[in-house]
Amino acid sequence: MKVKKFIAPTMPEAMNQVKKELGESAIILDSREIKTSRFFGLFGKRNIEVLAAVDPQPTRNRNAVRSKKETANHATKRSNHVKSVQKTKTSEEKVSARLSLSNEYPHPVESTLQRLRQNGIDEDTRANVLQTLLSTYYKKDEEMTESELLDVTKEFFKKEMSPYIQGTAKQSKHLYILGPTGVGKTTTIAKMAANDKMKYSKDIAFITLDTYRIAAIEQLKTYAKILDIPIEVAYNAEDLEAAKDKFEDKDLIYIDTAGRNYMKNEYIHQLKDMAKFKEQDQLICVLSLTSKEDDMNMIYHQFSELPVDTVIFTKADETSTYGQIFNLWKKHRFDILALTNGQDVPNDLLDVDEEVLARIMVGEKLW
Repeated sequence: MKVKKFIAPTMPEAMNQVKKELGESAIILDSREIKTSRFFGLFGKRNIEVLAAVDPQPTRNRNAVRSKKETANHATKRSNHVKSVQKTKTSEEKVSARLSLSNEYPHPVESTLQRLRQNGIDEDTRANVLQTLLSTYYKKDEEMTESELLDVTKEFFKKEMSPYIQGTAKQSKHLYILGPTGVGKTTTIAKMAANDKMKYSKDIAFITLDTYRIAAIEQLKTYAKILDIPIEVAYNAEDLEAAKDKFEDKDLIYIDTAGRNYMKNEYIHQLKDMAKFKEQDQLICVLSLTSKEDDMNMIYHQFSELPVDTVIFTKADETSTYGQIFNLWKKHRFDILALTNGQDVPNDLLDVDEEVLARIMVGEKLW
């Protein structure tokens, strides 16, 4: 990859220099305003400095040698594709499209990108990370290691996600735990309640709405007995209101909702009619990391009809990819409360911060 620095009085003039010398397929790694001085530091003039790069052989195949005719045809197709992309897409999309055409990045950069691919990070995000990596790599005169570039990548994710890390503090008294069948809602409630009681000395109560499965009621009753937490079963809206009134003196009330197929709107409406959510209630969506990303996206989209803005991801120990956390968050911008990584109560509940999530996004194993 050829990298060159350009200095011009204005950005348009700098871009003209880039196009003239490196061509239309060049990418901008970095730009900044600089001040050049004349006459012993006096009478400084402001200019634009642009760091640009281009792959001199973007169509080269590493595994085979093409004939001159094949290479020319392929290059022509790519050139036409780039021109088409530039005509129809926004400037940000143009950058992503150009980045995706090249496979000739420095080894430490390519290795870092490969980790993100293997972890399931989506293509658009990888393109944004790539631009950051290339800019940093060439500013450091190509002397950065993969480990150093991983640190740069983690900083990228930390800056993106840090405003959406909720932590352990809860403002609401009523915590509704929602999610489809089999994601581990009841066990997650037990972990959270045990944590709140033992660490923060909270006075807690349970209410369960999951009357569709007898086993679910018995499971929560077992946890309630072990933790010495009172519990009520609500079969309808009147029961729910009566139970909330009964536990009005408690610090926190965990409400376990029924595990249903929330791909169906009817179950969303049933829950909404029964719970009659209030503005001060906190609704926490529980999603399993072993589910398909498209399914998780659909379920959260379904819950968007309710005031859901917080997510707990379960079964982190049962999967090898975690990019779906970022991909899903990027679409919906919810708060992330915790991860669960096992069945032990209360131990396998991991409070998250930006450092934990950043490490997970680059594929580091934390359990």
